[in-house]
Amino acid sequence: MQSRTQFLDYIKTLAGETVCVTVGKRRFKAHQGQRGWYWKVAIPVISAYLGYDFHERYQLHEYCLWQFNGTPEIGSDAYDNMLRTSQMDTEQMAEYMDWIMRWAMTEHSVYIPEPNEVEDVVLAVSKTIEEA
Repeated sequence: MQSRTQFLDYIKTLAGETVCVTVGKRRFKAHQGQRGWYWKVAIPVISAYLGYDFHERYQLHEYCLWQFNGTPEIGSDAYDNMLRTSQMDTEQMAEYMDWIMRWAMTEHSVYIPEPNEVEDVVLAVSKTIEEA
């Protein structure tokens, strides 16, 4: 609800009802920039290095999520309830992004540019192409 008045009006409609109240920090779903970096930078860089074909990127994505979630046994409740990128809020996605950069470097010696570096890399490549 956007306003205090709307909230209070809604509370009045619950008079005499049994209610459940939950209070917590508002969490925002991962934003498009985070998801864009993941699918357009991280996954392609890792997949190119490891030899995945374009159509196999989703398999790499699944493997990374499985690793990030602690390698739950396939078919278990933990596996079926793994945290998915589509369910992550901005903080969880930032944690996953940090993890995937560390994992790629430590396990495969693959450097993935951070989101703030991607634009610089694209600009540098574009400038080099223009100068050629």
